[in-house]
Amino acid sequence: MTSNDMSRCEALNRQGNSLLEIARIKQGKQADELFKAACAAYTEALQLNPEMAETRVGLGCARLALASRTLDQRERRRLLGLAREALLAAERLGAKAAAYNLACAEASAGCPVPLLA
Repeated sequence: MTSNDMSRCEALNRQGNSLLEIARIKQGKQADELFKAACAAYTEALQLNPEMAETRVGLGCARLALASRTLDQRERRRLLGLAREALLAAERLGAKAAAYNLACAEASAGCPVPLLA
């Protein structure tokens, strides 16, 4: 990975973090669009560097927030599954906040927390 790629990854992660924070204080469609934009920024960063554990935590949190706002049960389950996936990957990479957020995702889904291997 070049230094330009790494800089881009870090910038996309910061963008995702900013969008996530702003989305948390907004309401309605505006919040939904900001959560989706945060997911897009995190996803783009992870395409460049899949080993960014904190970016996976951010992606998991953004998806968890979207799931909590979604009324359609099928879409909610899909988003919770994607949040779980991101947070499990972050946990395997050693992210500090992943386990807590994973427990939140599992509680939201009404599921027991899976064993981490």
